[in-house]
Amino acid sequence: AAALEALLPPSASMLALPDGSPVEALFDVLAGPAAVARLGRPVGSVMVEGGPRLLGLLLEAGRVDLAHVFIAPAIGGGERNRIAFPGSAAATRDWRPIATAALGPDLLAEYASPAVATHLARLVDAGAAGSPLRHG
Repeated sequence: AAALEALLPPSASMLALPDGSPVEALFDVLAGPAAVARLGRPVGSVMVEGGPRLLGLLLEAGRVDLAHVFIAPAIGGGERNRIAFPGSAAATRDWRPIATAALGPDLLAEYASPAVATHLARLVDAGAAGSPLRHG
C-alpha cells in the first residue's frame, strides 16, 4: 500500500479498508475520525471508479445518488465488464435521467436516484444553478 500511495499526487489520499463487507467497510472508513483528521474535513461525496462488482455492490446497498453514464458510438458484445448485481437490478429501476451532454462522439447521461431527482427538480424550479449539462 505504501508503494501505491507514493504514486498519488499531493491532492489525493488513499485509505486502506478493513476486512469485511467492502461497501460498509468503505463507508465506515470514510465516516471515521481517521479520515476526517487526515483530510481535515468530513467526506461529503465520493467518486467511485471500479469494476462491475464494486459498482453493483454500491448500487445494491443504496449508496449511489448520481450516476454519470458514458455512451460511446460503438456497440460491444459479450458478458464481461457489466455491472454485477449481487441481487437484482431493482436498485436502479426508478432512476431518472436528469441531464445529457455531447462530448465529441460520446454522450454523457446523468442519472439520479428518485430522491435526488426530486430534490434537483425543486432546485431548478426555484431558479438555482444546476449541472452544466443540458437538463431535460
